[in-house]
Amino acid sequence: MENKPTKDPVCGMELEPKEVKATAVYKGKTYNFCEFGCKAKFDGDPEKYTKTSGTNTVHSSKKDNGSKKTGCCSR
Repeated sequence: MENKPTKDPVCGMELEPKEVKATAVYKGKTYNFCEFGCKAKFDGDPEKYTKTSGTNTVHSSKKDNGSKKTGCCSR
């Protein structure tokens, strides 16, 4: 795993390497996830989350407080 931040393609959460809870490989690229629920959603429809439209679903109703962890679905 790389030592630089990455983004969960499902919820959009920015992750440090130590925060990655699950990974998936799709079309030769590795994707990192904040939780297994996001990985399961990705596995169900990877094309939805690998399109370059720039629209990620944010699962949290909490407002962004300036933290890099906004959008995380785990609570």
